[in-house]
Amino acid sequence: MSRRQQHHFSISLLHTVPLLTGVLLALTSPLGAEEIFKYVDKDGKVHFSTSPQSGGAKAELPKVKKENFDERLQRVRAETPPNCEKRGGIDCARGPDVDGSVVCLDGFSGSTLAYHSHCGTIRLQADAPRVLDGAGTLIDAKVLHSVPSAADSAKTVTMTLRSLSALPAEDVRVELTFPRLPTPLQAEGPTTVDPYGFAEYTARLDPRRNYVTRENLRKLVIRVKCSKCSPESESLR
Repeated sequence: MSRRQQHHFSISLLHTVPLLTGVLLALTSPLGAEEIFKYVDKDGKVHFSTSPQSGGAKAELPKVKKENFDERLQRVRAETPPNCEKRGGIDCARGPDVDGSVVCLDGFSGSTLAYHSHCGTIRLQADAPRVLDGAGTLIDAKVLHSVPSAADSAKTVTMTLRSLSALPAEDVRVELTFPRLPTPLQAEGPTTVDPYGFAEYTARLDPRRNYVTRENLRKLVIRVKCSKCSPESESLR
């Protein structure tokens, strides 16, 4: 059997804080309806205004070029290299083509997908885990974050694995590691994930153990193992 490779990733169940950077432009009139003026204050800072200022001048703004979205979409589609998406998928059993690319199930050999990347290793992707109570009801992440006692009702953690490869993922194991818990929890689920298929995994929590806390759920680490798994298999969207 091939040497097993392991990857792991940290998941925060309680909150996700998006980082937004950019500039907010407030347009109170149609584009180009008013002239924009530029001036420099006594501290050397540059300002823009819709009304002339002492020592200012009309600003030279870049022209806005409108683009037809449908035309752009058609152009992108035309420039996209051919693959096996609409040809039944990749036929890894055929081996690589003469140029090292894959061959599609319908025999098409003009794909630009690399055989080693799509048939040499297995790539698995996992969604964010879900915490359920004893009735199987999802506990909202905001509740876990804001209500300290919410973790007491946590009974199971579930997650979905998806294969991004044309080969089956074999000997699949999913482990959950909590602080204060010396032995990882083994999630229950199939040991094989079909090519481009999905599989559900569930780990049962023991509320009598002191590892089921809000802080420990925040620090939960999940490890996915399988034979021929790719180390760079990402699992968080």
